[in-house]
Amino acid sequence: MVEVVKTKNLTKIYKTAAESLLILDNINFALNEGESAAITGESGSGKSTFLNMIGGLDASSGGQTFIDGVDITELDEYEMTVFRNLKIGFIFQAHYLLEEFNAVENAMIPFLMRNFNKKEARARALELLDYVGLSGRINHYPSQLSGGEKQRAAIARAFINNPKLILADEPTGNLDEKNSGKVLELLFNIAKEKKQSLVIVTHSKAIADLADYNYRLEFGALNRIR
Repeated sequence: MVEVVKTKNLTKIYKTAAESLLILDNINFALNEGESAAITGESGSGKSTFLNMIGGLDASSGGQTFIDGVDITELDEYEMTVFRNLKIGFIFQAHYLLEEFNAVENAMIPFLMRNFNKKEARARALELLDYVGLSGRINHYPSQLSGGEKQRAAIARAFINNPKLILADEPTGNLDEKNSGKVLELLFNIAKEKKQSLVIVTHSKAIADLADYNYRLEFGALNRIR
């Protein structure tokens, strides 16, 4: 199996004027190609911090993170931006679609950032939007889409560069149960079909049970439950 993400002694300390807060304490974690892992834990336990660190959005206080064999802690800001766009797809609780662009244009953006080929970008975006059931909504703007449709468009955007790793932070937190189920099914199915690794942060045990592996983050330690 190909190892897609690996952390070695990953540590995060937030320092304030009064104290130092240990959020992540020497975390070791690994996930292979096509595997999924769910991270659960109480609010404030550091789940989103961990996700942001392995995605290169937040700097570590110590340790290393390897994505597709590259130690991202050694990359400068520009190198990390380019690498992140190529290798990592993000899905957040908020869809973060740009209101001035329609669904297909939003999905195209990450591809255009690495290869300004509008024809190829549009073809790839249309393929993914069709896969997530939005072929009839490609010219609709975010204000014209339902919550579930916005999140499906965000999934298409996350997958457009065929990244090695998908990071999802409470991706259905703003959705009702019906739309939540549809979005999760799509997310797990696409990742499995395309052999991409998926790390999902969630408060829900039911969602966590969909993943291959289940971890709980507590008191700075990441413990595998199953």
